[in-house]
Amino acid sequence: MMKRIVLISGGLDSTALLYKSRKDLGADAVVALFFNYGQKSYKQEIRAVAQLTGGIEVVVKDIKDLFSESRSSLIDETLPITKMVKGFDGYEFVSEGTEVEFRNGVFISCAISLAMQLFPTESVEIAYGATKMREPYIDCTNEFVSKFDGLSSLISGGRIRVVAPFLEKGKDEVWEIAKECGVPIFATWSCYDGGDSPCGRCPACLDRKILEARDANHN
Repeated sequence: MMKRIVLISGGLDSTALLYKSRKDLGADAVVALFFNYGQKSYKQEIRAVAQLTGGIEVVVKDIKDLFSESRSSLIDETLPITKMVKGFDGYEFVSEGTEVEFRNGVFISCAISLAMQLFPTESVEIAYGATKMREPYIDCTNEFVSKFDGLSSLISGGRIRVVAPFLEKGKDEVWEIAKECGVPIFATWSCYDGGDSPCGRCPACLDRKILEARDANHN
């Protein structure tokens, strides 16, 4: 039986992928893999994962030491995720330095090793929820996925593959998939910050606001 390890953060994209994987393959074939990499929103994310993964095996790995030198504002407590700057139309919030150095590459590499350990003879897909982005992130490209897929296939004799099923889909399409698959969207966490409630200013929060407003208008 095909197994699928889904990288999950508790956010909309990865949760939609997890629920679709469960729908397509069955809960017994799916493992949710969550990483504590030192992110400011760790507590909120792990709480969301606990609420969202009923019936699915969850594996949690602590790899924050690997990112101890990170200068990403998602990790470095001395760096704000958003700050107010003066623009042409007054003051506005901007975000800087939110990209975490080779984060998805590290996640996928760890997932490949874990797949080899957990499923030594079975076919496995490593799936992550990359989507079509406005920003040109390398880890959200076909080339990135293809190279990791080739590497994982090479070292496993073709048993382990890397896939990103939402790579050609926009966030609005993923939102619809989440609803179709029964994701309790209210329970997902999309904020980069570590507050008790979403900050409403970071890129993840702004994307969420756009999706919620669009969904409300369609309804």
